[in-house]
Amino acid sequence: MLVRGKEILGYGSAATGFDAVNAAQEALTRALEAAKVSRDDVAGIVSTGIFRDVVKALPIAVQRTVPEYMADAKGALFLNKNSRTVIDIGANVHKAVHYDKDGKSPPTSFKTISALMVSAFSTRPWPRRSG
Repeated sequence: MLVRGKEILGYGSAATGFDAVNAAQEALTRALEAAKVSRDDVAGIVSTGIFRDVVKALPIAVQRTVPEYMADAKGALFLNKNSRTVIDIGANVHKAVHYDKDGKSPPTSFKTISALMVSAFSTRPWPRRSG
């Protein structure tokens, strides 16, 4: 996602597959195209997610990495300044994060959600058990 101040200029995504480096480059390219800006217009890049350290060494020039729970809190506050909890349903890890008005989240407020709880977010009904 590319932002200027409080304005979202554009965003891009790409399937990771087995190549996180290529996916990061592709997502950045898509975000730049959506925002209609050049790479030279970007002041800095922050990386998050499970592959944040893998893509840090790219020619993308990542300046900083942040843990997922911090990105979740800051992103939720960016979208809604009154929010205090966010649930992140990711591909491999699901979590609930509680934070304060500044997006600070003490380690005890980060919880990994169990598979049973995640089933509540499923869009398809679970089969009923007989008997």
